[in-house]
Amino acid sequence: MEKKISYRYEAIDQESFISLASSIIECGAVITINPNDKSIVAQIDEAQYGSDNDPIRAIGTIIDDNALNFHITHLESVYFTEQVDTLTADLEKAKKDCEQLKKDKEYYCDGYFKQIERETGIKKQIESIGILLDLIRQS
Repeated sequence: MEKKISYRYEAIDQESFISLASSIIECGAVITINPNDKSIVAQIDEAQYGSDNDPIRAIGTIIDDNALNFHITHLESVYFTEQVDTLTADLEKAKKDCEQLKKDKEYYCDGYFKQIERETGIKKQIESIGILLDLIRQS
């Protein structure tokens, strides 16, 4: 799996966002455009970075040549597939933990209600013994 390099471009104004988004469609990077927060994420293979056909450099040139207003952030290079696999494994573990917690809850709730029934039965037996003692004492 080849390492990826990602940059996030957050537009300061709508015009800059629209201008860059329409200019970089065919730049050679994997582009994620989010109009809600006026951001664009460009991802390239590490081998492309610094080369003659570097899409990140091309995007920077577009921003500079058109005087566009952006906050640019270098995102940490990660193996996205590994990250997805890790998150999937974490999700599966969380599901199993949740199922175990549900079973534990049922077990302890069941035990609690059985104990309540036992205590209620003992209380009724004590009341019955009290009534018998009262009847014996009255006779």
